[in-house]
Amino acid sequence: MDYRLEKLLATFRNDYDYVFIDCAPTDSVLTTMALTASDYLLIPMRPDRFSILGFANLNETIKTFRGNCPDPHGVKVLGIVFTQVTGTSTVEQGAMNDIRTAAVKEGTYLFASQLKYSNSFSRSVKDQTPIFGTGYAQYPTRRAPAKIAEELKQGIVELTPTAEPAKKGKKKR
Repeated sequence: MDYRLEKLLATFRNDYDYVFIDCAPTDSVLTTMALTASDYLLIPMRPDRFSILGFANLNETIKTFRGNCPDPHGVKVLGIVFTQVTGTSTVEQGAMNDIRTAAVKEGTYLFASQLKYSNSFSRSVKDQTPIFGTGYAQYPTRRAPAKIAEELKQGIVELTPTAEPAKKGKKKR
């Protein structure tokens, strides 16, 4: 069962640069299948108290996975990226600080780029149109996913032994 997703992805692994698998941070068959099939793990987190609990839960799930399951790809944690950040709440700022502290304790990289909260994303879902194809989002909102993608690619380069070395001036993970 744990290899079902791995076998499916193997049929077209060479056709894509990246395949994203979205799953809960729980110790479940679906998460185990995702970790077994993955090379890297990206942790998107909202800056709230529930995410702090989810991060602790995810770290336990990863430890359990590494202790009990084969890891054919040696899944590497790329880091945490904050999502739905409003920047208007002291509670949110406190949660971000707590998440930063937990990330340092676990040795987990924290992305410099963030995805700000935007009503534009909700509108685009309602209209069934990608945010990039609407007039709703302002430029910084549309640009944020690209900045996260650039940082994500840089992290993969830095964590992949056969990849070319990172450019000078870039922060090491």
